This record gives sequence, C-alpha cells and structure tokens, in this order.
Amino acid sequence: MKRNSFIFKYNDITLNINNGSFISISGNSNEEIYNSFKENIDINVLSYKDIFSFKYNNVFDEINSVINNKNKTNEIIKTYKLDNKSISDKIKLKIIFNILDNKILVINNVLNLLDIDDYKIVLKALKSYSLKNHIVFNITNIAEETLFSDKLLIIYNNKLLFNDEPLEVLNNEKIIKRIGLGLPFIVELNKYLMDYGLISDYHLSNKKLVGALWE
Repeated sequence: MKRNSFIFKYNDITLNINNGSFISISGNSNEEIYNSFKENIDINVLSYKDIFSFKYNNVFDEINSVINNKNKTNEIIKTYKLDNKSISDKIKLKIIFNILDNKILVINNVLNLLDIDDYKIVLKALKSYSLKNHIVFNITNIAEETLFSDKLLIIYNNKLLFNDEPLEVLNNEKIIKRIGLGLPFIVELNKYLMDYGLISDYHLSNKKLVGALWE
C-alpha cells in the first residue's frame, strides 16, 4: 500500500511531507542533505553529475524500452521536445525516466542547467508529477527556482530556519541576504513597486505584473 507521506530527516530536523508536495531546499547544507537522500532506496536522486555522465543512443528507443508503448513514447517526445543530445535534453530524458518510476524525486543543482524553454517544460512536468500525489524535492540556492514550490525549507548550519511558502520565507529579506541567499529579481521588483504604492500584492510573472501596473 502506498504511503500518504514521507518523513524528512536530517540532523535534528524531522518533518512530515505529504504526498502531492513540491519542496525546495536552500541553505549551506545542500550537499549533505542530498547525500542523505541517496541512502533511501525508495527515492530517486538526480544531480548535475548524473547528467554529465548520462549517455543514450536513440531517444525513442530509450523511452519505449521503459513504457513499451509507441504512441505514448511519441507523445512524450513531442511534449518534452526531445530532438538532440544537448545538456537540456539529457536532463529532460533523465527526469522522464525518474517520473515513470513513480518514486519520490530529489533533484540537486539541475534546473539551472536547462535552456529557458526547457526550464518551463520541466518545471511544468515536475509540478504535474507532484500534483499526482508524488513528492518532488528541488535542492538549490537559486532563489528563482524556489518560487513555484509549495514550501521552501531554509537549512543553515544544519538548523531549520524557515519552512513556509516561498514568498513568506523570502519576505525575511535581511535574514535571507545575511545567510548568502539572494532574492529573485521579480520579487525585488515587486517589493520596490509595493514600497512606492504602485501595486498592493505580488505578481510573479512579467505579464501579470505589467497587467497590475495598468489597472
């Protein structure tokens, strides 16, 4: 029977993570946290080292060997826009394989290697995967990557400083910057505009922000 949650344990930190969660982890303990995940056989882990060592021949054959469904394979290739052996394609293919395995997925310093268009494709796929009652952990110190998470954990010197929605965490600007993490440009821009009374709430896409300014 599939369990409904996962117990995240690191050092003295113990958290219950419900299925259907997309969690970002930032701080200065990222590599140690990633290594602790690797010890659990029920978790699929993916880092930039796995990407550069990953070799494949034909994309169609690789995917079809896993799902044995030509129509579904072609659908995946079209959805993910797989057509060559770039770093972005390697990441997309590795993530596809991990998603098909239906396990908890942990990625570490991977999304920043993607081309901008592929970043959007992969982010959408990971969000969709988590919404299908799975758990995704994204370990990163790139603040922009945390914005689309359900929760952002800040672990600094092996202590849990924050465990909240990303914007709630990033609102603690002085602490965030003091520990060496920046704010996403879109968040800083929103803060600036709110300080001048031009908007009253956050708008995390350029389209929505421009729309708010014209209201």
